[in-house]
Amino acid sequence: VSNIKVADNVLTNNGFGLTVNGLSVANGAQISSGRAAIFIGCERQGQSYTTSNMRSASITVQGNKVLNSAVNGITLYNIDGITLNNNTFINCHSNTTNAPEYTGNIVEVQNCTGINIFNNVVTDTRPIVLHDRAYSIENSTGKFIKGTATGFRVEVVQQKNSRLLN
Repeated sequence: VSNIKVADNVLTNNGFGLTVNGLSVANGAQISSGRAAIFIGCERQGQSYTTSNMRSASITVQGNKVLNSAVNGITLYNIDGITLNNNTFINCHSNTTNAPEYTGNIVEVQNCTGINIFNNVVTDTRPIVLHDRAYSIENSTGKFIKGTATGFRVEVVQQKNSRLLN
């Protein structure tokens, strides 16, 4: 998949499970599309994002507002050329029944090249903060400017094996 734009959406209360044709469908759990309001990643059947050689390219995610997502606000895996700008993530990681078992990362980027992340807002305004980190960026390269990040338990940005420019 390449040359995709996800823009100007308002996503509220995602990731808690849903009903489709009268059947209950649960959240897909930690390593799946069920973990985030916006999920863009490549995986082969039977492979996780860490072992898949599939890639997406030239993806833009901008102007979106994510409110009260059960787990992550956005998860991005295996992308070459990702722009993430002018998005707002408020009070995510909100499923308190499963919160301890999930990462608490609101914007999660893994195995991406050519990232361009800027001018985003990540905030937790609840009396008991549930965001652990605003951003987790692993095994990725590119440009990162944190934007506005308030209300977190651990740290604003976690970087692992990444080369990022400001």
